[in-house]
Amino acid sequence: MEKNIKLQMQKKAELYGISIDLLTSEELNLLREEVEKEANGIFVIDGVLHNPDIIYRRISRND
Repeated sequence: MEKNIKLQMQKKAELYGISIDLLTSEELNLLREEVEKEANGIFVIDGVLHNPDIIYRRISRND
């Protein structure tokens, strides 16, 4: 189960063009919670990956 959750977390991050390495431990915990909720049929509207700080982090690492 743990391996499946990590895989789902990675897939979700990749959908946003974000490497899981960019996320802080708090953001990883929030992403884990989102994936677990979605596995239970709950739809998350504004998740952790919508955070502009993460997007800016991704852009700055690509420069």
